[in-house]
Amino acid sequence: MAVGEDLIQEFDEQVLVLQNMHYEEAPARLGGFLDWLESEPLTNRILQHLLQAVNVDSLLRGFHAPNARTVEEIAAVGLRIIQTSRTRDFFHATRSLGIKPPYNTSALQDYCSDAVPRYIDPFINYLRRKLTAEASRHSVGAISEATVASLLNSEAFKRDFPATQNHLDKISREFLRPDEHVAWQNIANSCRQTLIDFCKELRSLYDFEITAETKEADVKAVLRQAIQSLGATGQFADSLEKLSAAIWSHAQSLLHRGSTTKIEAIRLYLWTGLLINELTNLLLAKLAS
Repeated sequence: MAVGEDLIQEFDEQVLVLQNMHYEEAPARLGGFLDWLESEPLTNRILQHLLQAVNVDSLLRGFHAPNARTVEEIAAVGLRIIQTSRTRDFFHATRSLGIKPPYNTSALQDYCSDAVPRYIDPFINYLRRKLTAEASRHSVGAISEATVASLLNSEAFKRDFPATQNHLDKISREFLRPDEHVAWQNIANSCRQTLIDFCKELRSLYDFEITAETKEADVKAVLRQAIQSLGATGQFADSLEKLSAAIWSHAQSLLHRGSTTKIEAIRLYLWTGLLINELTNLLLAKLAS
């Protein structure tokens, strides 16, 4: 099962098979294309949405062209042509739906040359737009952004971690400013301060003990002890401790790097937010136990 950009690339490769079809080849090629669409969960979901959104039967008018006016209606007729051509040759598949060239012809290829640009190409274009939107929405970057956004919009997080939420909100607004007005290494300092205040607010909600030699500003040590106190164990605890230490160290490195780019700053912001989300979930699980 392909996902994201891989799925879009595979979709484009499948579409190439449909170019310059002879009417005798059309049923096999279109049937294979539809088989593939139905085999991929994401594309099949788009197909099912289209089938539910449009009542194709209501568009058909016997020997007259379908009364399809919207993008979805035209795409749905294209899908019906492909479905029908699974069991009928292309000439009879189109004729049965009232689809024929706008001129008298006895050449069967003309029916293919007419139906493909009028209905099948719009169906393919509709699919690709939907697929691109869905793949983008489900990409790792989109999920990361959505996770951080959920922290900014969560009333419970605003109540329990007001300073942390305020830092994340301010940092997010920095990315809207023109590049020339922002020194991107400063985002690293903001992320460091976010983690410092997060540690303070975390301790106020769950008063875990830190060792006598641990300074409150030693974020790596405080987070390590927080992870242990919040019940994480084994390899999961080890990896989370390493992750928190790595994000803090990376912020430190970008802070002293004048060539830090906007993309690097965005990544650090997302990593900081994702770490905070992970630790907040640990806290909620601990408080619920």
